[in-house]
Amino acid sequence: MLRIGKLADYALVLVEHLTRVDDVVSMRRLSDDSHIPLATVRKILLQLAHSGIVRSYRGVNGGYRLARTAEEISVADIVESLEGPIALTACVSRSTGCMAKKHCRLQSGWASVNTTIVELLSATSIADLQHGGQPRIPVRR
Repeated sequence: MLRIGKLADYALVLVEHLTRVDDVVSMRRLSDDSHIPLATVRKILLQLAHSGIVRSYRGVNGGYRLARTAEEISVADIVESLEGPIALTACVSRSTGCMAKKHCRLQSGWASVNTTIVELLSATSIADLQHGGQPRIPVRR
């Protein structure tokens, strides 16, 4: 089964929540509203801030808000922020590589599938997910 990891899934929930508020939101409020443990919210927000998806604000009324609009933030942005580059198999991963590469004829096929999925996730914004819409990307044959 192919799955987005739990942290990336939670990050999508937190970012979607931030799209519905026009103000800075505290970690505690995000945790309470999303039912995601505070320590996990803290970890996710630090990574999202590092990636430029959210901005942090210090002080008594500090917290987090989106750095871009829901239309400008893609699912790929969030997944890669938490999990690194999207790679369905070891043969398309830049970091791990594949030990069977010399004897396998599937690498180019997997590379094509991986590229299509990355393009789809990159073309799908948080706003698309919120509205149940589908991004328009060309299907390669």
